[in-house]
Amino acid sequence: MRSSERPRRSHSHLARWSTLLAVALLALATPAAAATWTAVSSPNLTQFSNVLWGADALSPSSAWAVGRAETGTLPIHRPVIERWNGSSWSISASPLPSGGGELRDVDATSASDAWAVGFTNSSNGNLTLTERWNGSSWRIVPSPSVSAQNHLLGVKSFSAGNAWAVGSHNVPGSWAFSTLTMRWNGSAWSVVPSPDTPSFENHLNAVDGVSANDLWAVGHTRNGDYAVAEPLALHWNGSAWSIVPTPTANDATLEGVVALASDDVWAVGSMFSVAQLWHVPFALHWDGRSWTRVDVPSPTPQGGRLFGVAALSPTKVYAVGQAPGVPSLVLRWNGSAWARESTPATGTVWDAAAAGPGTVWAVGQRGNPNTGVGRTFTLRTSNG
Repeated sequence: MRSSERPRRSHSHLARWSTLLAVALLALATPAAAATWTAVSSPNLTQFSNVLWGADALSPSSAWAVGRAETGTLPIHRPVIERWNGSSWSISASPLPSGGGELRDVDATSASDAWAVGFTNSSNGNLTLTERWNGSSWRIVPSPSVSAQNHLLGVKSFSAGNAWAVGSHNVPGSWAFSTLTMRWNGSAWSVVPSPDTPSFENHLNAVDGVSANDLWAVGHTRNGDYAVAEPLALHWNGSAWSIVPTPTANDATLEGVVALASDDVWAVGSMFSVAQLWHVPFALHWDGRSWTRVDVPSPTPQGGRLFGVAALSPTKVYAVGQAPGVPSLVLRWNGSAWARESTPATGTVWDAAAAGPGTVWAVGQRGNPNTGVGRTFTLRTSNG
């Protein structure tokens, strides 16, 4: 869900015409060759199932991945944090919250400042969980919980004094769910009001933006457990969140978002295909005025889902996910169309991170058909 190369923008007429000419030439150019993906070994914290849910990268030699490990005892789950140093992944020591828990996303602004967010697990419900890296260790930072069920699934940090976390919480005294957005001001987390649709459930799954005054959070709404989902997109303009209309789609949800510029934002997820009678990849693009659906190739015979998206540039956008019979689903936007990339190993890919200049990571989980135990899973390309 990260963009490592955000193009500079100018308001001069010369720069505007130069940009138009460059776009025209790009459209005529032959699309770049597909990237070469390789599986990279990653450690597991326990002998039981481990999964990596989120990733971020500062450079080809510095990346983070976060997730969850089953313990085989109480607490059942505990957070996992892994670090890439340029040559290998290793477990980074992290605190164990009371009752256990898991981390769903991570975002770093420097080698000495990173945030990881998720939620705790307990018999009394789920509380928000935020952990911060200070350059030498991770520590739990207190964060507010609105009700008994709170989940943070996305985080975006702009500086040491400005970060956002998004997710959802149940409405007190109800089974309904409401969007949840929190902001870090340099000293504390606080809940920022965010809108809901009239639907029974409103969930935010990811967040990204080009500035502190231009932020997107995406997810889905649903009118009950057996109702179809509809995509949900919220925008922060520096003072308030607002719902921005998205194209209608059958049982659709948005799982990942990446912002390259104010007029170049991608959101990905899945929708139900009547033709395939299965969920298929789903992508929306924001051009500064509206969200538009962009066709995505659907693996056969039974479609697939996209869970994360990252970008090296406007013509190098990578969406990752899972599809039956596909080793690990990676799609690439080349400036004019999405195409599936060849990958070497079987697994579900939950998130992607762009490290630049050509390095992209994809993280998730690979199952063992003999034991049923899931293990951490990472893919990398260096020629993205």
